[in-house]
Amino acid sequence: MSYTRVIPVLLFDDGAIWRSQEFSRHSQLGDPIMQLERYKVWDVDEIVYVDMHRNPNGKRLLDFLPAIARNCFAPLATGGGSRTIEDIHHHLTLRADGAVS
Repeated sequence: MSYTRVIPVLLFDDGAIWRSQEFSRHSQLGDPIMQLERYKVWDVDEIVYVDMHRNPNGKRLLDFLPAIARNCFAPLATGGGSRTIEDIHHHLTLRADGAVS
């Protein structure tokens, strides 16, 4: 029996989720926690948040990760935005199942 897994990869930057088309055009999808409700309806198998963090004064994924982890209903993986080993440790202690820099 064949099974298709649905794993959305959400691009996070400055407190919002972004959609990229061919890595050249970007449009804002909205709040990272509200997007969880959307994917819960779709019954996704896993969720991946990638911190694109381009603005040095902007909000990082680490700022939102506690609320995301509390509301996440599926395995959660995070990536990007890690500058130190402590950042990776922080991702893991905040209940992200996988943290990749």
